[in-house]
Parts: sequence; C-alpha cells; structure tokens
Amino acid sequence: MRRLSWSQYNKWQTCPYDWYGHYILKLVPFEKNIHFQVGSAAHAAAEACLNSWGSSRKTVPELVSIFSNYLQSDGVTDPDTLQYWTLCGQNMLLGWYGWLSEQDIQVEAVERVIEMQSFKGIIDCIALIDNQRYIIDWKTSSHEYSQEHTNTDGQLTTYVWLDGCHYGTKVAHGVLLKGTSKFQFVESQRLECDVEEFLEGLSKMRSLIATYKTKDDPPKTPGSHCQWCDLYKMGACEGEDDF
Repeated sequence: MRRLSWSQYNKWQTCPYDWYGHYILKLVPFEKNIHFQVGSAAHAAAEACLNSWGSSRKTVPELVSIFSNYLQSDGVTDPDTLQYWTLCGQNMLLGWYGWLSEQDIQVEAVERVIEMQSFKGIIDCIALIDNQRYIIDWKTSSHEYSQEHTNTDGQLTTYVWLDGCHYGTKVAHGVLLKGTSKFQFVESQRLECDVEEFLEGLSKMRSLIATYKTKDDPPKTPGSHCQWCDLYKMGACEGEDDF
C-alpha cells in the first residue's frame, strides 16, 4: 500500500481523479510560491524558538534572522521582496512570541513525524499550556480563522489519531497573521466519533485506490471546484463539461 498523507486524503475526498492526476500520473509538478515559502520560513523560526524554550530562549531578532535566512536559502533573493517579507515576518513573530511569553507552556514535541498504517503526518507542536495538553498546528494566513473551521478541520482529527487517540488532548490552530503583530489561537476538542469517521473514510480510500489501474478508473467528482483544479486548468480534465 502506498504511503498516504492528509493532503492526499483531502484531495481524494474532493475528487478522486484530482488525486490520481497529482499523485499517480504526476501531471502537476510542485511549484513554490512566496506564500508557501513565507509559511515554511515562519515554521522554521517557530521550530527554532520552541526547541530552545526550556533553555536559552532565542530572541525575536534571532528568530527574524532565521526567518530571513530561510527565505534567502529558499530562493528569495530580490532585495525589495526579501525586505518586504522580512518585515512581515517580524510582525508575525512579534505577535506570536508575545502570546507565547504570556503562557505557562511546556513543550513536549516539535515537528513530530509519525507513521502509522502507511499514513504519515507531521505534528507541528505538542505542548502543555496551563496543564492542558494541546496539539497545535501553526498557520500563516492573511485572514483570521473561524471557530467552525477549527472545529471541523480534518487534519487536526488525524493528529489526534496519530497521537494515539488521546481524547483529553485539545487541538488548536495557532495563526500568525501576515502583515500584523496579532496572533490568533483557536482551540477545539476531538471526540472518538470524529476519529472513527476519518478512519472509515481512510479505509474506503485505501480500498478504492487499490482498484485504480488506468486514468479512467477514478471518478471525476463534479462541483464548483472543477474550474479551479490544476488538472482542469492544464487541460488534463474537462471537469464539469464531462457531466
């Protein structure tokens, strides 16, 4: 059985043909963009900070330097672009660091990689905050996250499963808002029924993808997403026109 991830599962749920085109036919090469690079740089800075939290804590200027150096190593070399996003990164990290400094927090794990039943996931952070255990997924975003988004986020559900189904552990989105020094922390809880629903979907996916032998096997799911799909834009799938 091929190794699966939340990104694969989510794409398959949206449209099995979209999953097949990306991960089996490999029709769409991965392309970086500045927003992906900024998110990765923010993760690198957060990881460095949390790894030093219990000893000699890194300062905000040190984190900004890590952020900027990561962008440069990732190919962002235009001086104006680098300066702009470094300033954005500084604001994001200031907000996040300010929130972090106010918490009674003990870091259990950072970037924990877990593989289970051919499924691989990376949990950004597991920590005790005021004696409550949390699984935290760091995000960079131009917009605040809604409570409903966090309550229904499937990736957070997979983290609870990968963490051993510890239902007493809360899950949260920690959102570093681009261009501001505001940090948003949205917490929720996962129940056994949430994990069971995900596992049922994962079992169905495994059973069905084992039957896909040609590009005509996976069904194309019609919907408003079709016109925005990478496969549709490149002409590899006619999307809604097929139905």
